[in-house]
Amino acid sequence: VEIVAKFTVHDDSPKIKPEVVKRLQSVEILITDTHILKDILYQLPNMKLVQVTSAGVENLLPNIDRSEPVPKYTIVRASCFGILMAEYVVAGIINFERGLYRYFELQKTKCWDDLLSLNFRTLSDLHVAILGAGVIGEEIAKSLVRFGATVHGFAKRTRSSEELRRSSFQKISVDLRSLLEDCHYLVNALPSTPNTVGLLNGDVLRQCKNSPVFINIGRGNIIAEDCLLNALKQKWISGAMLDVFEVEPLPRSSPLWATPDVIITPHMSGPSRPQEVVKSFMINFEKFLAGEPLVHTFSFDSEY
Repeated sequence: VEIVAKFTVHDDSPKIKPEVVKRLQSVEILITDTHILKDILYQLPNMKLVQVTSAGVENLLPNIDRSEPVPKYTIVRASCFGILMAEYVVAGIINFERGLYRYFELQKTKCWDDLLSLNFRTLSDLHVAILGAGVIGEEIAKSLVRFGATVHGFAKRTRSSEELRRSSFQKISVDLRSLLEDCHYLVNALPSTPNTVGLLNGDVLRQCKNSPVFINIGRGNIIAEDCLLNALKQKWISGAMLDVFEVEPLPRSSPLWATPDVIITPHMSGPSRPQEVVKSFMINFEKFLAGEPLVHTFSFDSEY
């Protein structure tokens, strides 16, 4: 096994030296970041398997050239983020229900107020809608169901009764409106694709009857910032926990920083920890060696 190059990435546009690209011509298996892969998609003639270090692959999309033949190698997405993101979501829900973030502010003024703790719901009282019923959505649903929550999922295709039985969701629907109507928490775990960009724009969130809290761990472009701010202003949603944004880092000028009942985290709900990326890679590497179908593959046709 030859290690061709090891990169330490400090920004979103790392450049590969020509001599490294030349050495990659003979490489068959590669573990890399999408920020690097996007520039060499069509320069890997002997490649068979590429493991990217993220679940999202939208960085590749602008560099796909439909006039070129589809690369013959397989790209697989990391599958190690589900549990990490599920823990983030559970923590966020408990934070909002118990008002922990409000107590943090009270602590600054040395104020003892025990009334906040009387008005909350347990997880078993809650109806949670998850946008995205794939690997990450399933892990979130599994964690919430263990606490007794009712969990419904939104997906681009219907599931058979057998598929639903094997999942942790009580319901998986292609009808977004029906999910929005009943939920107390709305969790976005969708990737960025042409079909998901702006999915919640406009007055879509007006369909929410329970003024849910919006938790976004998918991609920020599912809703424009002005639409999100309007949904909060109109009380269509009662709060938000945001880990992803249209522009990252979130500009200091963004009104979101100072909006009440909004918690902001810096895209850290599912970090790419090396040891877990390697575990994810080994699952597919063993399948690759055995000639078995790979999992969590990227499709150039569907762009996910």
